[in-house]
Amino acid sequence: KLDHENMINGSFDCGGGYELCVDDCVWPGDTNRDRGVTGKDFVVCGVMAGIGDEGNPRQIVSTEWFGFNAENWNTSLNNTNFKHGDVNGSGTINLTDLENIEQNLGQTRAGFWDRSVLLDSIAEDGLTLSFPIDSLSADGAQIFERILKTSVRLGSPSGSLSQAIHGISFDLRFDTNMVAPFVKLDDNISQVFQYNFSGFTDGFRVSNELKGDNRIQYAFTNYNGTNISAGGLLVEQNFYLKEDARTNNLDGRDTLVMKFYNVCALNSNGESIAMGALTDTLILTDLIIDSDVISTTAEAVLDNGFIVYPNPTSDETRVVFHTPTSGQLSVVDVNGRLIHNETLYQQTELRLSLEAYNSGIYFISLLQEGQITNHETLIVTKP
Repeated sequence: KLDHENMINGSFDCGGGYELCVDDCVWPGDTNRDRGVTGKDFVVCGVMAGIGDEGNPRQIVSTEWFGFNAENWNTSLNNTNFKHGDVNGSGTINLTDLENIEQNLGQTRAGFWDRSVLLDSIAEDGLTLSFPIDSLSADGAQIFERILKTSVRLGSPSGSLSQAIHGISFDLRFDTNMVAPFVKLDDNISQVFQYNFSGFTDGFRVSNELKGDNRIQYAFTNYNGTNISAGGLLVEQNFYLKEDARTNNLDGRDTLVMKFYNVCALNSNGESIAMGALTDTLILTDLIIDSDVISTTAEAVLDNGFIVYPNPTSDETRVVFHTPTSGQLSVVDVNGRLIHNETLYQQTELRLSLEAYNSGIYFISLLQEGQITNHETLIVTKP
């Protein structure tokens, strides 16, 4: 206990000979090594658990958000050693490690980029969100009439998938001016995957209002190495139309839209699977009119941002900007080494040759007026 307290307070005066980790440290929960704990880490950990490799237990078996020394295992996934999937340091990767990720959700360290990438395209394989009704009047609606049970499904209308997947994670964003989710997240309905998770980065205040951002993070994965070839209902999430729901439209009408962000789907080999998304809309009427209200769906980053396509890829990728863009574009690897740097002037597209790139994860960032205004992760897969 004393050693643990000394580790947490930063003195590192540990009788067991604890050494501060300075290189390739394991941060419990950051299984994909992007320097933060998000829904994607559940999917990566599930793939690692399915492969079933075992390694040496860490010197300190702990899930505290702290950098731990750990010996490399014999297996890697997308240039990430399996030791990073051993969240609790026990020497094995299993269901317990998936559960341990939950306690560090939202933890970050220097260099983490919080992506805000919208997925909004119709595809055979993908996510579909639907509302139970087409419209709702906020004026005089009783408490039970204000409850909206949204449904999220995976796969085509028939439930089939053209590509088998092992796990998927995504963020669902919503307008906090209009609705608030229930405290209890109804994620146990899914029978598609072995493990289901849904949660908020910062939780709730007593009044059920979000303390942090306006998104729910979801993750669904297997941990036995088995892909699924059929989708189905993933989650039914309850939202409540607020008593003081407001809009800046003078007619008191507005459209409630919920969108999918940061979708990550992998198969049991750790290969990224392309997904699409289709969302529903709900017309709200008789809202409180407030000219100062600002939507909180947080899409400002996208208006000045870019997408990377194809991704993953092996030989070339395109960086496509939403508007003509000037600034400095850079590419760094997971170790922070600068791989590419280029000055842009009113460009709408940039082609990057990946001939000299090794397989692995790279981070593309756009620097404008001294600040990073957008960033994206690129996965390079060589034959």
